[in-house]
Amino acid sequence: MKSIILTLALASAFVSPAIAATFTGCYSSASSSGSSPVSGAYKITGTAATSLTTSDACSSACQGISSSFTYSYFLPGTTAGTCYCSTSSATSATYKASKTGDGSATCDSSLFIGAKISTTFSFYQCAKSSSSIADLSGSNNLVGLDSCWGTCESNQVLVIIPQLSGYSTGFQCKCGTSITSVSSSKCDNGKYQIYKHSDAGYASQLPRKRLRERLEQEALLKHAHCPNGLTPCNVEGAPDAFECIDTSTELESCGGCMYGAYNNATAPAGVDCSTLAGVPLGASTCTRGQCEVFTCDKGYELIGGECI
Repeated sequence: MKSIILTLALASAFVSPAIAATFTGCYSSASSSGSSPVSGAYKITGTAATSLTTSDACSSACQGISSSFTYSYFLPGTTAGTCYCSTSSATSATYKASKTGDGSATCDSSLFIGAKISTTFSFYQCAKSSSSIADLSGSNNLVGLDSCWGTCESNQVLVIIPQLSGYSTGFQCKCGTSITSVSSSKCDNGKYQIYKHSDAGYASQLPRKRLRERLEQEALLKHAHCPNGLTPCNVEGAPDAFECIDTSTELESCGGCMYGAYNNATAPAGVDCSTLAGVPLGASTCTRGQCEVFTCDKGYELIGGECI
């Protein structure tokens, strides 16, 4: 109760900077089936999906479903688009170059538009180099973007650099103090994806904002809230994060969480139906929490639903 009271007191006592969704990049599906760029993401379906025609609308819908969702992924459609909500960011494995070289957040129509649902940073543009950014420092090889936003929260500028090839893959995060003129570029491998804080006086409010956000995040993680029908599952390599998964149909976490259920050590472990011995890629699915196999590799025989 003390945490709740402190959170509410801080929220009412101080004026926060504008918080909104912002572009994180263009992404492909994580699998050939056309699913989300992030495994285990929640797909908005039914009547609610028919009005989702923009990335901003997708982000707002995700936020309305659960405050634990921190990223949205929107694929434009002929009328309405496809919207996924996630508690973690996509990795560089599904990151793709933007459509144009003018530095804007424009994705090809076949790609998902990624967005950080709630952040004080706003996307500025993509650039060829860092020469226009003052006092640029810091470098981290990160699997996803989750820690980038906090790394530079006391700075006016955040730069994300996708590393899609070479010895180290992932994302680098750098912090800066100001931007002069920039040379525009596609958002792509090795290019500089620039974000800014809109309010120069933001830094003076950061200590209070950090405390408020930490308390709120701790409360979310403690309760691990997911929409009905989904299970909070641990994220590999991120002990303080979880993702909401439908273990009754998720191919790679069928019947349970592959890396264990969040805050539930006794929950049954899941099965990755895509890696079953003797089963070719695309020849299995997950139905009612059980792997179903349709055909087997040469040398195996389908007996009782298994390749033997």
